[in-house]
Amino acid sequence: MSHFETASRRVLDRVERLTCLLMALLMAVLVVGVNFQVAARFWLSYSTGEGQQIVQLLAWGQELVQYAFLWMVFLGVGVGVRRGLHLRIDLLEGVLSPAARRRLGVLIDATCMILAAVFVVAGAVIAWRTRLHVSPALGLSIGLVYLVFPLSGLSLLAFLLEAIVWGRPANETETQEASDAPGGAD
Repeated sequence: MSHFETASRRVLDRVERLTCLLMALLMAVLVVGVNFQVAARFWLSYSTGEGQQIVQLLAWGQELVQYAFLWMVFLGVGVGVRRGLHLRIDLLEGVLSPAARRRLGVLIDATCMILAAVFVVAGAVIAWRTRLHVSPALGLSIGLVYLVFPLSGLSLLAFLLEAIVWGRPANETETQEASDAPGGAD
């Protein structure tokens, strides 16, 4: 393994860990936000008062949950690709030779890189064009919300390029399964 590959994988490992940490925080926002929504609807349904105030109170929580979910899903795409967790149809893999399987994997990853590049370019354009638009409940710039598209595309490009050039890194599950298998690594 070359020094460049080692350094690059180390950087990508950090990107993956940071992304997973951010996704965990976003999941916490989702859990708290949804529970707040449920509790507020339950408690406020018994109170008398202004219906408009209740709607405004609940609107920011719903918007926050939607944006957190959007970010969590799109950030997770790159991590899923790096770990090889996405669904795929492996009908051809069983009948192809190992070399042909590798070529097919590179073709699939290269095709996905085109989609990732579209995410980067189109996402950056959309984020820039909507930077002055403001979300109704939170008052956030919609451009910040849409910034997840180019960020997701960049991480996806990096992880796909890693897979094409050096292959996917072995994740903990694969390592554990290999060591648990009869005659596996000790």
